[in-house]
Amino acid sequence: MDKLKAERDRLVADEGADVKKEFSKYIKVYRKKYARHRTVEYDTDMIAGHKNKYAGHICFLTNDKTIETAHDALKEYSTRDYIEKDFDEMKNCLDMKRIRVWSDLRMKSRLFIQFIAEIYMREIRVCLRGSDECKKLTRKQIFSNIKSIYRVKFKGKCKDVYPELTKQQRDILGALDVSYRR
Repeated sequence: MDKLKAERDRLVADEGADVKKEFSKYIKVYRKKYARHRTVEYDTDMIAGHKNKYAGHICFLTNDKTIETAHDALKEYSTRDYIEKDFDEMKNCLDMKRIRVWSDLRMKSRLFIQFIAEIYMREIRVCLRGSDECKKLTRKQIFSNIKSIYRVKFKGKCKDVYPELTKQQRDILGALDVSYRR
Protein backbone atom coordinates (compact mmCIF):
# COMPACT_ATOMS: atom_id res chain seq x y z
CA MET A 1 0.00 0.00 0.00
CA ASP A 2 2.97 2.30 0.60
CA LYS A 3 4.11 1.89 -3.01
CA LEU A 4 0.60 2.66 -4.25
CA LYS A 5 0.46 5.80 -2.12
CA ALA A 6 3.90 6.89 -3.35
CA GLU A 7 2.76 6.42 -6.94
CA ARG A 8 -0.38 8.49 -6.33
CA ASP A 9 1.69 11.26 -4.71
CA ARG A 10 4.06 11.23 -7.68
CA LEU A 11 1.15 11.56 -10.11
CA VAL A 12 -0.39 14.43 -8.15
CA ALA A 13 2.93 16.29 -8.00
CA ASP A 14 3.78 15.86 -11.69
CA GLU A 15 0.92 16.71 -14.08
CA GLY A 16 2.66 15.17 -17.07
CA ALA A 17 3.54 11.83 -15.46
CA ASP A 18 1.88 8.63 -16.57
CA VAL A 19 0.78 5.82 -14.29
CA LYS A 20 3.31 2.99 -14.06
CA LYS A 21 2.05 -0.26 -15.56
CA GLU A 22 1.87 -2.19 -12.28
CA PHE A 23 -0.36 0.49 -10.69
CA SER A 24 -2.61 1.20 -13.68
CA LYS A 25 -5.40 -1.07 -12.40
CA TYR A 26 -5.49 0.60 -8.99
CA ILE A 27 -5.21 4.32 -9.82
CA LYS A 28 -7.60 6.35 -11.98
CA VAL A 29 -6.30 9.48 -13.68
CA TYR A 30 -8.71 11.72 -15.55
CA ARG A 31 -9.40 15.37 -16.29
CA LYS A 32 -12.85 16.84 -15.84
CA LYS A 33 -14.13 19.24 -18.44
CA TYR A 34 -12.83 22.79 -17.84
CA ALA A 35 -10.70 21.69 -14.83
CA ARG A 36 -7.26 23.22 -14.31
CA HIS A 37 -5.72 20.06 -12.88
CA ARG A 38 -6.29 16.40 -13.49
CA THR A 39 -7.85 14.16 -10.85
CA VAL A 40 -5.91 11.23 -9.42
CA GLU A 41 -7.96 8.72 -7.41
CA TYR A 42 -7.69 5.21 -6.09
CA ASP A 43 -9.86 2.56 -7.70
CA THR A 44 -11.21 1.29 -4.40
CA ASP A 45 -13.10 -1.64 -5.96
CA MET A 46 -9.94 -2.99 -7.60
CA ILE A 47 -7.91 -2.49 -4.43
CA ALA A 48 -10.55 -4.29 -2.34
CA GLY A 49 -10.66 -7.13 -4.87
CA HIS A 50 -6.87 -7.46 -4.75
CA LYS A 51 -6.89 -7.49 -0.94
CA ASN A 52 -9.62 -10.13 -0.84
CA LYS A 53 -7.77 -12.31 -3.33
CA TYR A 54 -4.14 -11.99 -2.17
CA ALA A 55 -3.91 -10.44 1.29
CA GLY A 56 -3.95 -12.65 4.34
CA HIS A 57 -2.87 -13.05 7.91
CA ILE A 58 -0.25 -15.17 9.60
CA CYS A 59 -0.69 -16.43 13.12
CA PHE A 60 2.20 -17.80 15.15
CA LEU A 61 1.51 -19.68 18.34
CA THR A 62 4.46 -20.58 20.53
CA ASN A 63 5.25 -21.63 24.06
CA ASP A 64 8.87 -20.43 23.74
CA LYS A 65 9.45 -17.92 26.56
CA THR A 66 12.39 -16.30 24.76
CA ILE A 67 10.18 -14.94 21.97
CA GLU A 68 8.67 -11.72 23.28
CA THR A 69 7.45 -9.79 20.24
CA ALA A 70 5.78 -10.55 16.92
CA HIS A 71 8.95 -9.41 15.16
CA ASP A 72 10.99 -11.99 17.09
CA ALA A 73 8.48 -14.70 16.17
CA LEU A 74 8.66 -13.82 12.48
CA LYS A 75 12.46 -13.79 12.60
CA GLU A 76 12.50 -17.21 14.28
CA TYR A 77 10.07 -18.58 11.70
CA SER A 78 12.15 -17.33 8.77
CA THR A 79 15.27 -18.89 10.31
CA ARG A 80 13.51 -22.23 10.60
CA ASP A 81 12.29 -21.87 7.02
CA TYR A 82 15.90 -21.48 5.84
CA ILE A 83 16.88 -24.61 7.74
CA GLU A 84 14.07 -26.59 6.11
CA LYS A 85 15.12 -25.33 2.68
CA ASP A 86 18.71 -26.29 3.40
CA PHE A 87 17.75 -29.85 4.30
CA ASP A 88 15.54 -30.03 1.21
CA GLU A 89 18.47 -28.85 -0.88
CA MET A 90 20.72 -31.41 0.77
CA LYS A 91 18.28 -34.18 -0.13
CA ASN A 92 17.55 -33.08 -3.68
CA CYS A 93 20.49 -31.06 -5.02
CA LEU A 94 23.31 -32.80 -3.19
CA ASP A 95 21.98 -36.30 -3.92
CA MET A 96 21.15 -37.33 -0.36
CA LYS A 97 17.89 -39.13 -1.17
CA ARG A 98 19.68 -42.44 -1.03
CA ILE A 99 22.88 -42.68 0.90
CA ARG A 100 24.06 -45.84 -0.96
CA VAL A 101 26.57 -47.03 1.60
CA TRP A 102 26.79 -50.31 3.43
CA SER A 103 28.82 -49.53 6.50
CA ASP A 104 28.13 -47.26 9.42
CA LEU A 105 31.47 -45.49 9.14
CA ARG A 106 30.93 -44.64 5.47
CA MET A 107 27.44 -43.36 6.20
CA LYS A 108 28.75 -41.05 8.92
CA SER A 109 31.54 -39.89 6.61
CA ARG A 110 29.11 -39.11 3.81
CA LEU A 111 26.79 -37.22 6.13
CA PHE A 112 29.75 -35.21 7.41
CA ILE A 113 30.83 -34.30 3.87
CA GLN A 114 27.25 -33.33 2.98
CA PHE A 115 27.07 -31.16 6.08
CA ILE A 116 30.31 -29.38 5.17
CA ALA A 117 29.01 -28.88 1.62
CA GLU A 118 25.82 -27.33 3.01
CA ILE A 119 27.87 -24.95 5.17
CA TYR A 120 29.78 -23.83 2.07
CA MET A 121 26.56 -23.40 0.12
CA ARG A 122 25.04 -21.31 2.91
CA GLU A 123 28.12 -19.09 3.04
CA ILE A 124 28.03 -18.62 -0.73
CA ARG A 125 24.38 -17.52 -0.55
CA VAL A 126 25.18 -15.07 2.25
CA CYS A 127 28.09 -13.57 0.26
CA LEU A 128 26.00 -13.25 -2.91
CA ARG A 129 23.16 -11.45 -1.11
CA GLY A 130 25.29 -8.31 -1.03
CA SER A 131 25.96 -8.33 -4.79
CA ASP A 132 23.59 -6.37 -7.03
CA GLU A 133 24.25 -8.63 -10.04
CA CYS A 134 23.72 -11.88 -8.13
CA LYS A 135 20.85 -10.76 -5.90
CA LYS A 136 18.29 -11.72 -8.57
CA LEU A 137 19.63 -15.23 -9.15
CA THR A 138 17.78 -18.16 -7.62
CA ARG A 139 19.52 -20.83 -5.60
CA LYS A 140 19.36 -23.29 -8.48
CA GLN A 141 20.81 -20.77 -10.93
CA ILE A 142 23.68 -19.98 -8.60
CA PHE A 143 24.66 -23.58 -8.05
CA SER A 144 24.17 -24.69 -11.64
CA ASN A 145 26.60 -21.92 -12.64
CA ILE A 146 29.09 -22.87 -9.93
CA LYS A 147 29.02 -26.58 -10.84
CA SER A 148 30.50 -25.97 -14.28
CA ILE A 149 33.52 -23.98 -13.10
CA TYR A 150 36.66 -26.09 -13.05
CA ARG A 151 40.41 -26.08 -13.62
CA VAL A 152 42.56 -28.85 -15.03
CA LYS A 153 46.07 -28.72 -13.59
CA PHE A 154 48.97 -30.38 -15.34
CA LYS A 155 52.37 -31.27 -13.95
CA GLY A 156 55.39 -29.97 -15.78
CA LYS A 157 55.49 -27.29 -18.43
CA CYS A 158 51.90 -27.45 -19.61
CA LYS A 159 49.58 -24.62 -18.63
CA ASP A 160 46.43 -25.16 -16.62
CA VAL A 161 43.16 -25.42 -18.56
CA TYR A 162 40.18 -23.26 -17.61
CA PRO A 163 36.70 -23.21 -19.16
CA GLU A 164 35.30 -20.09 -20.79
CA LEU A 165 33.14 -18.37 -18.16
CA THR A 166 29.72 -16.86 -18.74
CA LYS A 167 28.87 -13.38 -17.47
CA GLN A 168 26.84 -14.84 -14.59
CA GLN A 169 29.76 -17.04 -13.57
CA ARG A 170 32.13 -14.06 -13.62
CA ASP A 171 29.61 -12.05 -11.54
CA ILE A 172 29.33 -14.86 -8.99
CA LEU A 173 33.10 -15.26 -8.68
CA GLY A 174 33.48 -11.49 -8.39
CA ALA A 175 30.87 -11.35 -5.61
CA LEU A 176 32.70 -14.16 -3.80
CA ASP A 177 35.99 -12.27 -4.28
CA VAL A 178 37.55 -15.26 -6.05
CA SER A 179 40.27 -14.52 -8.60
CA TYR A 180 40.00 -16.69 -11.67
CA ARG A 181 43.07 -16.40 -13.88
CA ARG A 182 43.08 -17.52 -17.45
